[in-house]
Amino acid sequence: YKDIIEKTSLFLEIDTFWVFHAGLDPIETLERYKDRLICIHLKDGLADGKGMPLGMGQAPVAAVHKKAIEMGIDIIVESETLTPSGVEECAACFEYLKTL
Repeated sequence: YKDIIEKTSLFLEIDTFWVFHAGLDPIETLERYKDRLICIHLKDGLADGKGMPLGMGQAPVAAVHKKAIEMGIDIIVESETLTPSGVEECAACFEYLKTL
């Protein structure tokens, strides 16, 4: 990670859930790398790394979504836990996104 950031000028695509899971602040990370971001992955989950449908975890999904919109960063929404099934998880994520 450090070498990619410090030794290249590559554009970045940051998964904000894994930033959260690593104990870092996703908002601060977006601000720090704003000039290199092409998009973010918006995902939710628990601090221990277990993924959850959007709005059902501990990651700061709403704040990250708001910040990405403010910064004009494209957002890829991810939810991959199949909880309780893929179709139901997708529907729950859509409903959550409507609240943002």
